[in-house]
Amino acid sequence: MGMAGFDPFSVEISLQSANEAEPHCFSVLLPKRKKSEALIEERFIIPDGRLCNSYRFTAPGEAKLAEAVHRYHATVKLYEKIGRRPNRFVVRLDGHPSDMS
Repeated sequence: MGMAGFDPFSVEISLQSANEAEPHCFSVLLPKRKKSEALIEERFIIPDGRLCNSYRFTAPGEAKLAEAVHRYHATVKLYEKIGRRPNRFVVRLDGHPSDMS
């Protein structure tokens, strides 16, 4: 997901282990970066020149993804203590007040 003039700032992640029937899915909201104002080193997702309409994560983007996966797994462990699994989970890394960092 994105807005005109900005890099995409929302991604859906699906994780599935070999012994699971269905994947665990969650959303990640990244900080918005205006394409024309941010240096490539400050951006999280950039167009992949090798594939049409495709994007790739930069090193900072990969670090944000790793942080999101760690937060998701920590939450899943808390839910497992009460015998449940989160139905919908959003990791906000965009500076919103609900961001737990």
